[in-house]
Parts: sequence; structure tokens; C-alpha cells
Amino acid sequence: MAWNKITFFGVAVALTSFFSPVVSTNIDSGSQPELSLCYLTRHATPPNEPQIRLPPTFSTPPSSPSDWDVTPDYWFLGRWYYIASGNPAYQGWSNMQWDLTPISTEDTNEPSLQRQDLVSYSFEGEVYLIYGIDTPVAPDAYQWVAPGPLSVQNNTWQIMAWGYDSADVPYTMFFETWPTGQPSQFYFISRSDKGIAEDTYQTLVDSVKKIGNQELNEALTRVYQIKQDGGRHGETYAGCNATCKENAYALPPQLLQAQQGQQGQPPQ
Repeated sequence: MAWNKITFFGVAVALTSFFSPVVSTNIDSGSQPELSLCYLTRHATPPNEPQIRLPPTFSTPPSSPSDWDVTPDYWFLGRWYYIASGNPAYQGWSNMQWDLTPISTEDTNEPSLQRQDLVSYSFEGEVYLIYGIDTPVAPDAYQWVAPGPLSVQNNTWQIMAWGYDSADVPYTMFFETWPTGQPSQFYFISRSDKGIAEDTYQTLVDSVKKIGNQELNEALTRVYQIKQDGGRHGETYAGCNATCKENAYALPPQLLQAQQGQQGQPPQ
């Protein structure tokens, strides 16, 4: 879903060979439920316990429990704020936003199952944009592929829980895995830049611990809070032109040049 510091400072490895091409006709995206009040209220945490599943890629082939409540159509689209993460690359970044949209709005007869996402963040007074394509591999689970200098940063992110916190604000918790042995990572996002309500957040953490999975528990120990100081509150959606979609605006110049050097490209 976004750039990872560990690969950046390590030896760059082309990851494309680890993935098989995915076409929409081979994708099981799960049946989409009616967007009913009852369906949504049972995902209010509290009073309900969060519905948590293991990441689909923990099984081969990726699969989801039959009783998993798939996020309703369009519920997940739009803007989210990064609240906490285990990704070490983000520790110097602030006011991270994630805008998720359909990959194409032109053909409504056969809408694509793919999504496109744009991560934006502040670093040393500048705003940077990371563009990627999300292709479903299981219900509420996506393979993220980034063009340009971030092409080696492909990963898979999988929703483990979603719903509404005690302040009635939508939240999502997802888990990101990499095919090169890099540490997996948790992400906690909210529709509000003020974050997930503390009681809901703690319930999510406790629920993960109850699963008793070593990889998940170790990933929890790496989670830290991402700085959200309101500096970008209320901003309109960032535009992403053809240059942006090649991730030319993804990293600060010094990091972009080093990334290009890893891939054998001359710094610009």
C-alpha cells in the first residue's frame, strides 16, 4: 500500500516475479451486502465486539471465513487518515492521508474491481504523493502495486476489522504483508484526523492478542502513533496527473535519488 523503509535501505529486489498476474475474471471479491442500518450497527464498537479475522493470505490460496462481513459497496472509498502503523518509514512523516477511488469511473456497465489509492503526507514542510493500484485477491484484501521508482514495493494489505468507534466515526484495521521476508505491519485508520476512540482502539488491540498468533502479536509491538496535528485538515482531494501516477512526487529528492540508484537508474 505504500513505501517501506526496510527495502529502501536494503538491497532492492525486483518483486514482480513473486506475483502471478491477476485478472478481474479470476477474482472472488465476495458478495456485497445491502447497505442496511442493521448491517452497520452490528459493527459499532462498542457496544459490540469487533469482528476480526485472520488475514486471508495466512491460508493458501487466500481465503476469508464464510461469516466475514464484507465492507459494503463504496463504504471504504474516499478519504482516510493514518492514525497508527508499524511501518518504520512513516516515523518522520505527518498528517498522512489516504484517498481511495475506483480505478475508472467511465465505464459504469462493468466497473473494475480494482481500486487506485493516493497516499499523501507532509515531510519537512512539503507534501508528497504516493500512487498505487489495488487488485483484490480475496474479499477485503488487495495486492498493492506502485509504478515508477516504487515498483519494488509491492505488498498485500488485508482488512482485519472495520466498523464504527465509540464516537460513531468509521475505522479500519488492516494488516500488510511483504513477499521478501520484511516484517508485516498493522495499520489503524479513521475517517477523522483526531484518531480512533481510545476504548475502541484498545478493544481492537486486545482482540488481536486473543487470537494468539505469533506474527500478529509481534507486529503489534511495532505499532506507533502517526502524527496528526490538523495541519492538513479540510484539504480537498489531491490531484494526481500522469507524472504523479509514475510516483515522481512520492519521495523527498534525497530519498528518491537513492531509490533510483538501488534500481540502477541515474539520479535526476
